[in-house]
Amino acid sequence: MALYQFDLTIKDPCPWDITGRARVWRGTSFVLDLGKDSRTLSIRGIDAKDEGTAYPIARQIVEDFLNHLCAQQHFCTAIAPGYGYRDLTTDKSGHVVQLEPVVFRISLLSPTIWLSYSFAPEWFRDALHEARLGHDHHSRRREILFAVCAAESYLLEWVRDDVLKRDFNQLEHYFPPGKQRPLADKWKEIPKQLYKDGHLGRTPNLGGANWQDFQTLISYRNGLVHARASRPETTGQSDGENPVPSKMTLDSLPAGWAVRVIVALVRDLHNAVGTPPPSWLDCDAIDFLPNSTE
Repeated sequence: MALYQFDLTIKDPCPWDITGRARVWRGTSFVLDLGKDSRTLSIRGIDAKDEGTAYPIARQIVEDFLNHLCAQQHFCTAIAPGYGYRDLTTDKSGHVVQLEPVVFRISLLSPTIWLSYSFAPEWFRDALHEARLGHDHHSRRREILFAVCAAESYLLEWVRDDVLKRDFNQLEHYFPPGKQRPLADKWKEIPKQLYKDGHLGRTPNLGGANWQDFQTLISYRNGLVHARASRPETTGQSDGENPVPSKMTLDSLPAGWAVRVIVALVRDLHNAVGTPPPSWLDCDAIDFLPNSTE
């Protein structure tokens, strides 16, 4: 058995950069590279006894991938005849010329191409940008929204990639499609469920001051999104009638408060389960946090 890479030519240049993306096919990961404005699509990691056995599998995976792009991104193209290949074990390479396109159907293997993307690092960087550069209520408002988006995205992405090891078929067991749950409930209950199912060696017990801050952050986010922050206020109102967060609250929040809440939340989670936090959280947050008391 050997690992193979195939280079196929598509008939239209790709409008996006799609390089280094892992695709899962029947539980096995492959890497697809398709650069912006490029017509060369590479797939590597096909494990087979020889090039002739590996190519139909590579072809099927690439066809499914291109069909997905056509359906989801409206980029519709076709594979041109011929291909290049490389045995990644021996570094032997070659090129096959075909006069007509060849269509392969592998019904027994029932291939599935999964595409995924992680938004949590980008939401976190957005929040960090507001914390570093903005000093008014506009920046605090955006920092709050971006920070909560980072927390919600990270929980799913951590479970998807780190806990379930990209076994995407299991994801709906913990995040049922169409079922809405409060964010705090998901952060509390999903790790416990993962522990019960044997996916975690320890059960997190999130709580204390950091958890209270996270609940406050969620209430501020909900108030901004669902317009409770826009309610009028006057003396003598009950707490349920007051705006949350009020303009005065936003004005008084220190820059970086929402970012620090998310940093503490994610670190508490990883401390509880005994795994390191994501590198993007440490690199970005540590760079900012020393200035938080200024």
